Amino acid sequence: MAEYRWLLVVAWVGLLFACGGEQSAHSVPDKTLGAQRIITLSPHLTEQVYSAGAGNRLVGVVAYSDFPEAAKALPLVGDAFRLDYEVLVALEPDLVLAWDTGTPVEVIERLQSLDLRVVTVETSSLVSIADNLRLIGELAGSSEQAEAAAEKYLEALAELGAPADAAPVRVFYQVASQPLFTVSGNHVISESIELCGGKNIFAELDELSPAVSTEAVVERKPDAIIAGHFTADEVIAREALSAWRLWGSMPAVANDHLYLVNANKLHRSSVRIVEGVAELCQRIGAARNH
Repeated sequence: MAEYRWLLVVAWVGLLFACGGEQSAHSVPDKTLGAQRIITLSPHLTEQVYSAGAGNRLVGVVAYSDFPEAAKALPLVGDAFRLDYEVLVALEPDLVLAWDTGTPVEVIERLQSLDLRVVTVETSSLVSIADNLRLIGELAGSSEQAEAAAEKYLEALAELGAPADAAPVRVFYQVASQPLFTVSGNHVISESIELCGGKNIFAELDELSPAVSTEAVVERKPDAIIAGHFTADEVIAREALSAWRLWGSMPAVANDHLYLVNANKLHRSSVRIVEGVAELCQRIGAARNH
């Protein structure tokens, strides 16, 4: 399971990005009501559908669609990398929501070849999550609820951030430890770091979630090292940071600025990312105020 979660994180960290193309196939029984049978191909899209007021239209999801609680009872159609097309088709969806940086192109093409309506949803920024909610609301006929959720999300997001005169904190964000993965400046997590007054030490890299070496991290001397974790056991989670204590020359280690944040919130492009960003800002603030 740990290996799968790492693959899922890296594929997303996909984190997850404005709407791509919309492909239509099965007609909606009553277009005034919107899509009636929705399948999502990513856990964060499942969350977005519920937030947009269309959770009662969901008929299938992929593995790790575990929030809200009701999502756990929905039929599984596969995971982020492999789908059971027989199960998926049997659920008779009139809308399949795909994830632009996570759903393989060949999967989308296969779904289209089965005459299914596919809409690719992307998240390029924190603000675009609100756009996704509005899009889903339009597709599912729940625009009123979606708009309310989008506005509430944007209001919460506007409350976050560091003071304009806050000293910048050089941050290494650790997505996975073995192998060592981080995020580039193109990633939503990097945007979150900047919002909190941090500076991503690998912002200039091109790949969305690049692999880096321990030596490269040490050379860049981060003020704080922050790791996303999925487990509720903090002792286990901290093992992902323990190896850095061998490198006392880094300010982050010398000053004990090794922090954890909840990846279930920060790594998913859902309205809960606000809670993840708030936690991230607390960690960066702690490093700044030391």
